[in-house]
Amino acid sequence: MPSEVKRTADKDNLIQGYTLQPIPRDKIDWVYGIVQSTWGMQLIPYEIILQIHQVNPSAFQVVVRLNGHVENPEICAIISLIPLTSESSELMLKKSLTGLNLKPEHVAPGDTIQSSAYLAFGGVITKNIRDYGASFVYTAKLMMNYSLVFTLPITKEGLSFAQRMGFVPVEPKEDSDVGILHIWYRNLIE
Repeated sequence: MPSEVKRTADKDNLIQGYTLQPIPRDKIDWVYGIVQSTWGMQLIPYEIILQIHQVNPSAFQVVVRLNGHVENPEICAIISLIPLTSESSELMLKKSLTGLNLKPEHVAPGDTIQSSAYLAFGGVITKNIRDYGASFVYTAKLMMNYSLVFTLPITKEGLSFAQRMGFVPVEPKEDSDVGILHIWYRNLIE
């Protein structure tokens, strides 16, 4: 883990969240966050470090890699950064990415976003999953337990990658665009 990345598994930081600022393009190489899964009832602590691999300015989507451990650079994920909208979440999340002036022109491949614990990241799992091989679907919530759902298409390469990464299969999930996906989770905090 890069020395610049700060562990935030303590109560105070989870309550306060982060302050988002435009990131200079020549500074850090990682995105860091703690999130809560949107699927299933697993409430296990996780921490994630995401490295921006590609940016789509029109939709402000970033292609990322999990923890820098992806052996095949094609196995990455496309995510959209979306603020939570529930009433309770709005009490904690005062500003969206746009409100904090973190815009597509501020980021580029290799840049970082240090994200709030109260942002929702919705995985984009349409035709892009066939192009990139994996997708993240996860959401931060107002809870002290956080987890990550990691989805992979059922291919020999996808299953082998998930097993090498230490992910545990949960249940297959039906998706109209990409067919059956396996959902994996991994506890990254001992």
